[in-house]
Parts: sequence; C-alpha cells; structure tokens
Amino acid sequence: ILHLSDVHFGEKHRCDPEDPTFPRKGYPSLFELIRKDLEDPVFAHPTWRPGAKGSSNRLLVMVSGDLTERATPQEFKSVYSFLSRFGAATILGSQTSLHDLFVVPGNHDVVYDTDDIETRLTPYSNFYSKLYKDVRPAVLPHEAESLTQIHVSHEHGYIIAEIDSAAYVRRGTDD
Repeated sequence: ILHLSDVHFGEKHRCDPEDPTFPRKGYPSLFELIRKDLEDPVFAHPTWRPGAKGSSNRLLVMVSGDLTERATPQEFKSVYSFLSRFGAATILGSQTSLHDLFVVPGNHDVVYDTDDIETRLTPYSNFYSKLYKDVRPAVLPHEAESLTQIHVSHEHGYIIAEIDSAAYVRRGTDD
C-alpha cells in the first residue's frame, strides 16, 4: 500500500508545474518526485515488490485529504493531473490502474463556509467523477453519501473503506 496524505495542491504547492500562478520553474512534479523516491536502491529488495512472497500481487494507492488548499476548480485540475498518472504507471515494479487508487476528501476539499451540502461538494464531486469516469459511477453533489464506499476484492484479499468525514465539516463552527 502506498499512502499519500495532505498533498495540498494550490497556490503554494511547488511541485505543480502545470499551475501558472506560482513560480515553479525547475521543480519536478509531485508524481515525478514520488516515483524517483521509490526508485531508490532501498526499494529494490524483493520485499518491497508486489508479488513478493507473502505480499499481495497488486500495489494499492491510498490518497487521503487534503488534496487541495481551497477546493477551487484549478486546484482540482492539478489534483486530477497528478492522480490520473497512477492510472497507467509502473511503481515498485507493479502496473497501477485507477482500480487500485482510493481517494478520500479532507476538509480543504469541500467548500466549507456554506451549509448547503450540494454547494459544498460540487468541486470535489466534479473532480471525482472525472477521475473515475470509466471506473466507477459518477457521484453528483447532492449524493454526498455515495462518496463513502466499501471496496471488497476477494480475489486480492482486501476490504477498503473510503469514508468521507469532511462533507459536514464547517468553517468557524464546532461541527
């Protein structure tokens, strides 16, 4: 399992060369940095490779919020560009796909200064539906409960719960 958390794409994210709002010349993308880190010789040992004795034959990628700083369309565009690369990459000798990518939003991934759940989840729902277009059913903003999903693979021996705990978090409240 490769777990990434709090990637915070936005104005201050240096590893987003596609975002023209901040000088990023010379910085590699976050995906390139992760891939380079995982090419370190320490990860060459067979223990780290999916399919090694006693391990699953798949690499699962978990990404937990906060994906963005402010849940803006531009930030989600950058997150999409980053995460879609896991749809066809070789990491630790394993071919990844969007079927192996699991994403949970954080409080920065919802418009958290409004009570209206549909308004709160529109940017994330649009991102989610685009990312998983050919993999999972689209989730419309008024279907917030659909973002909490349980994925079971008897073939690969896992149960993964994507639980959206950010849908009802509201700025400036104790909620």
